[in-house]
Amino acid sequence: VYIRYLRKKIDENYEPKLIHTIRGIGYVLRCDTCHDAEEEKKYVTIPYEAVCQDEKNIEYVWVVQNGRAIRKDIVTGTELPDAVEVQSGISISDRVILSPDDIRSNQLVSVQRRDSHV
Repeated sequence: VYIRYLRKKIDENYEPKLIHTIRGIGYVLRCDTCHDAEEEKKYVTIPYEAVCQDEKNIEYVWVVQNGRAIRKDIVTGTELPDAVEVQSGISISDRVILSPDDIRSNQLVSVQRRDSHV
């Protein structure tokens, strides 16, 4: 819902578009006119429900690798109304498990595509 607000404020009636959807991952803000393309930073955001926290308060997510659930520790950044920025720990190509309830390490999982709601 918040991304629609941002798109309306930032992208509506302007070219090139700055906000880009990365299916299954989140969104990327690209501003080639702001800096050199070599210095471009890609922001990965994920829904809050994908973020877990262990007994030592370390935040992590479960990702799918070779059909199995693998834990990856992450460092979060900016909190948005319905998502959180991931500063490190996963890449934009990682397939994050969005509903990680009852997931165990190395558990077999199947991937279901989810249409973007943007």
